[in-house]
Amino acid sequence: MTTYTDNEKSAIVALFKSCLSNMGGKCLEDLDDDPFTWVEASDLVEAGWNQKQAEGTFGSLVEKQAVFENDPGAYCIDHEDKELRAIFEASETPEAPAPIKLKGFDRPEPDAIDATPSFEGAVNMCLVVLENGTEEGKAMAREELLRYARELDRLAAQSGSAFDPSDTPMEGE
Repeated sequence: MTTYTDNEKSAIVALFKSCLSNMGGKCLEDLDDDPFTWVEASDLVEAGWNQKQAEGTFGSLVEKQAVFENDPGAYCIDHEDKELRAIFEASETPEAPAPIKLKGFDRPEPDAIDATPSFEGAVNMCLVVLENGTEEGKAMAREELLRYARELDRLAAQSGSAFDPSDTPMEGE
């Protein structure tokens, strides 16, 4: 019995998955009719190892004869080895059943709720503070209204048109 590190076990699983993917198989039994299960260190790179890690791990699997050189430079994983098959099968977890989908509940949940008020809403909040707030709150509200006005002036200058308040309809017009 060969002892494999967790990294080597992960690599064995990745190599089997690569073989299955390459031949269109879904389970290890699909490999039984495939005489050669070709693998390369690049299969490990595709599975998430960096190049140096992949080469080292692949080399250790060759040393432990989990992977063997079939032709010069061409390697196979021993898909008939019971120990390797057991490692792969232990990694497979049954898929969870698909969630029940109810009409109206299939929208993705937002990561965050945007509660940024509109400019009109922000101005209305400032007006409430100006009418009912403390002196400190009133000063903050005045400064906020002036900041909005400066931003409007900046946007008007940037667009090349001047803001004319007389062109804006008043409430009730």
